[in-house]
Amino acid sequence: MSLDETTLTEVLKDILEQGENTQKAIQNIELKNQERDQVIATLSDDNRKLIASFEEKYKKIEIKAPVPDLTPVHHELHAGMSNFVQVLEKKPMPIVRQFRFLFFPENNPEKFYRIVARHIIPWTFAFIVAMGLIPVGRKWAEGYQAKQYNRSRDIAAAAWIEAYENGNETIKKKLKKAYAEAEKKY
Repeated sequence: MSLDETTLTEVLKDILEQGENTQKAIQNIELKNQERDQVIATLSDDNRKLIASFEEKYKKIEIKAPVPDLTPVHHELHAGMSNFVQVLEKKPMPIVRQFRFLFFPENNPEKFYRIVARHIIPWTFAFIVAMGLIPVGRKWAEGYQAKQYNRSRDIAAAAWIEAYENGNETIKKKLKKAYAEAEKKY
C-alpha cells in the first residue's frame, strides 16, 4: 500500500498542528506557572511585612497595672497597732522563761491526738505483741532442735546396735573400742 501525496501532506499537516498545539499548551502552562510564582512571591513578601509589623506592635505594648488603693489596709494596721500599744501600756507583764516538755503542740492538739490514736497506739500494741512472741518462737526453735538431735542420736544408736549384733568379732572389738573412747569424751 502506498500513500499518495495528498494523504501524506494531510497527515504531516495534522502532526504539525498537534505539535503547534502542544507548544502553545506548554507556553500557556509556563505563563500560568510564572503568574503563580509571582503571586506566591507577593504573598510571601506581604506575610513578612505583616509579621514584622506585628513584632513592632508587640514590642511597643506596655502593660501598666493601676496603683492599688492601700488605705483600708493602712487603717487596719494603724488600728491594730494602736490596740497593741494600749494593751502593752495598760499591763506590762513580766517575761517568764519556761522550759517545758510538751507531748502535743499547743496549737491544734486535736489533730495530733487523732494521729496518736490511729497510728502510734496500734503500732505500740503490735510491737508489744511481737516482743512477747519472740521468746515463744525461741522456745519452739530450741525444742525442734532438741527433737532433731534426739532423733539423729536414736538413729545412730540403732545403727550401732545393728552393726554390733550382726557383725563379726573384729567389728565388735572395734565398736567396743569406739564406744569406750566416746564414753571418755562425753
